[in-house]
Amino acid sequence: MKKLNVAYVICPVGVTGSGKTYTSNILINHLLTGKEPVASVTFASPIRDIFTLHLGLDMSKDIVWDNWKLNNRPQIFKVNNMYKQLFGNDCFARAALAKLNPETFEDNQTFVITDLRFKEEFLYLYEYLERFYENIIFTLKVTNYKSHRYIANSTNISELLAQNLLSLGFQDNDIIEINSITDINPFFNNINKP
Repeated sequence: MKKLNVAYVICPVGVTGSGKTYTSNILINHLLTGKEPVASVTFASPIRDIFTLHLGLDMSKDIVWDNWKLNNRPQIFKVNNMYKQLFGNDCFARAALAKLNPETFEDNQTFVITDLRFKEEFLYLYEYLERFYENIIFTLKVTNYKSHRYIANSTNISELLAQNLLSLGFQDNDIIEINSITDINPFFNNINKP
């Protein structure tokens, strides 16, 4: 298969309750009004699938997932860590991207990653798209809206990338261009691996 020319990747990044999902939905809806193809990827979708299977709740619905996870974060982290220990730190990125059909990829396609949190996810995403595209243009979009669910000082490792960006002085709606795979490293400095 011949590689396509370019893919655009937009990743809203922020702490809990900072507007990642809202920003992702706005971006997707806006992009869908144009002529270029759009794909949405949620790295948390596989963990939602796990809880849907075991609890019988439809966690694919944002309202159900958001309400349930507010009181059940410890269970999510336990399951998350167990799967990562068994299958590797990029297991949820691999599972989420496996839901895509590369046969449908087009040139100038935009991928909106709704929940980039870990370096391993970024690296796997980059390597995955490199199989299909000559050029990959990454953009991190900082979200820091302070909703009623906003938690800036969480001790959860999934919040460290967003917290690091805020500590570096980035603000709500700031755009960070990532021109090569090594450009991401400074944003993961001083962050422990999950």
